[in-house]
Amino acid sequence: PAGPGVHHVVLDRVERGGLLSFEYGGTNYWYDGTNRVGLSGITTIDLANAKALVLEKGNSRILTIEESPNNLLTIEGTFVPTGENSLKGNIAVTFLYQYAIDFFWLEYRTNKENMTNQTIRILKRILNENMIVDTLTWIAEKSKFVVSASCDIPNCRTTLRMQSYASIAKIFPNLLPDDIEDEQQYGIFYFPFFNRVSLNLRIPNDSRTVRLQLQYQLPAGPFDDSGRDEFLRQLNSATKEYTTIHNLNEASPQ
Repeated sequence: PAGPGVHHVVLDRVERGGLLSFEYGGTNYWYDGTNRVGLSGITTIDLANAKALVLEKGNSRILTIEESPNNLLTIEGTFVPTGENSLKGNIAVTFLYQYAIDFFWLEYRTNKENMTNQTIRILKRILNENMIVDTLTWIAEKSKFVVSASCDIPNCRTTLRMQSYASIAKIFPNLLPDDIEDEQQYGIFYFPFFNRVSLNLRIPNDSRTVRLQLQYQLPAGPFDDSGRDEFLRQLNSATKEYTTIHNLNEASPQ
């Protein structure tokens, strides 16, 4: 032990090591010695909800490495219709706490050009693989990492009888999973990486502004069968907002 109250920890995922647990005021804090960049007292997101064996003489026990309650992915953006059923505009994507740690590490270990390219790839993976990013900047501070980008999103609108329609699912199709069977780890269902999301898009069109909003907080897993059922229930609820079709020519609250 490194000091009073600090315990060696063995994870059920054997490829990771060097983790310490510290209990103070009824809260367990975790320190992962394999990460050179991180936030004090919490692990990277891949260890959220993992089981850990705490080795303490006469009191060894299994604990769950809980996800940080402050985790949040926020997306703010303004787009205008342009071209052939496309949108063009600016977005700010904020990664908080455990969601931000990988970006801190990425910025630490690479140069600006590689950081830009890898961040663009991440945005495409989690939002829309077809989006075209024109410019990109970022700010890292304390527990958050903010990515700002100007971009084009092709073929995300539908035009019918001079009316334009869109949904969050068409603009950012990767924000919710379309095939949960792909999310398997260690034989136990696990989802997701970004399970707490807040999105607010504004689309001005013909002197009107349509606002597309979505908020969800899904269970993080891993799940047994009963936990999987609860996850699917909450996922279905979020999916209703995610797939709602909006008429971009009609006025909505500013």
